[in-house]
Amino acid sequence: MRKNIILCGLIGLLISALGLISCAPDYETEFEIKSLIVPDKSLAPVSFSLEGGEAVAEVETNVALTHWSASSNAVWLSVDKEEGKVIMSAGSNDTYAPRIARVTIEYGHQTYYINVSQTGKTPILLVDGERKGMVK
Repeated sequence: MRKNIILCGLIGLLISALGLISCAPDYETEFEIKSLIVPDKSLAPVSFSLEGGEAVAEVETNVALTHWSASSNAVWLSVDKEEGKVIMSAGSNDTYAPRIARVTIEYGHQTYYINVSQTGKTPILLVDGERKGMVK
């Protein structure tokens, strides 16, 4: 009787050990962590002159170009993305008001913002056809 109990215990222990060994994975899955980072120096506010121009923000990513986005909230500022960078372009500002915009760069839960501004024309006061000074 005692031998049967010990034998049953050993058989149970053997089955448990085989069960634990068989649960080990046959393969190892390697996951690549996808990320998009805009360095701090590229997040600095961008200021365009009255004539406009281009500015570039560097982007460090291992995400495909089609899976992340870059956009502007203003029609006067165009945004194009290329591998490793975002290009912001502004035409000339023919108004007297300064313009402001925000560029958004995002992938998944990662979002970065760049504030962009452009100066307007400087108003002047003409008296009898002569330039007398600036109006602020």
